[in-house]
Amino acid sequence: MPFIDATCPLVIKVHNEAKRLFKDVAHIFLIGHEGHPEVIGTMGQIPIDSITLIQEKKDVKKIKPSDFKKVALITGGAGLLGEMHAEAIVECGGEVIIGDLDLKLAQKTCNRINSKYSAKATPIHLNVLDKDAIRNVILLHPNINVLINNAAIDPKVKGSVGPSGDFETLSESDWNLSVDVILKGTFLCSQMFCPHFEKNGGGIVINISSVMGVIAPNQSIYGDFKKPITYTTAKHGVIGMTKYLATYYAKSNIRVNCISPGGVYTDQSDEFVNKLTNLIPMGRMAKKDEYKGSIAFLCSDSSSYMTGHNLIVDGGMTVW
Repeated sequence: MPFIDATCPLVIKVHNEAKRLFKDVAHIFLIGHEGHPEVIGTMGQIPIDSITLIQEKKDVKKIKPSDFKKVALITGGAGLLGEMHAEAIVECGGEVIIGDLDLKLAQKTCNRINSKYSAKATPIHLNVLDKDAIRNVILLHPNINVLINNAAIDPKVKGSVGPSGDFETLSESDWNLSVDVILKGTFLCSQMFCPHFEKNGGGIVINISSVMGVIAPNQSIYGDFKKPITYTTAKHGVIGMTKYLATYYAKSNIRVNCISPGGVYTDQSDEFVNKLTNLIPMGRMAKKDEYKGSIAFLCSDSSSYMTGHNLIVDGGMTVW
């Protein structure tokens, strides 16, 4: 059966513009009248939660800052979970700034994201211990309204960067390196960005802790390697800082929450995986993309009445 598209070319142009804008921004405001065929047609071109109909002046007054697109800075964004956090943001129509000490690695991360999603991911060199560097991010990207404090040093069983070894022999320099990046970095970035959010009418802070911020590491699963005290101590501190900031900025429309992820499978040895999964009720480690939903949730209005919470996503490991 033949079909004839009798849609007005000008209406088609509006439809195409709506779809184009949807790729660039998270939310569209359409001025028109509810029930009008052209309004119905335009609103049907993109997800309904990404477009708001404005009929009268009073509708404009109802617009909240959260109705606008999310622009997120992800510290340590070139790492495995940093990239997954970025994907979560762009999948919701947002924009990401990938901050990392390794600018080349950050650029490669952005290239993958932009190629995969036709999104806007921008790399920037960022030392989370340098207040001038953090201030520079704000100056270059004043529209950032989400801060994801993800930078960390997490010594692994092999190929580690950072401290490892017995508690009795851990040096002060190794202590300072790990605790500074995780805890001081979260403090400095929050200290710089929260007043910026406050001035702009609100914002979201998501701190990344770990199950090791909830419990202590079971050293028996690591073999000859010892998980150092630095990571566990700093990640516990991140949870405490989350609660403090949440109450401090509660009346400034700034929500501060935390995610404590469990272990992610990245081709670790069978021996290590077997030992760890025996401690997890679900019997497996996490896939690298299984924390994306938590990021999306905490960035959305679905968590609008939630602040100071530590969201544990660990397959049940901390329940036992």
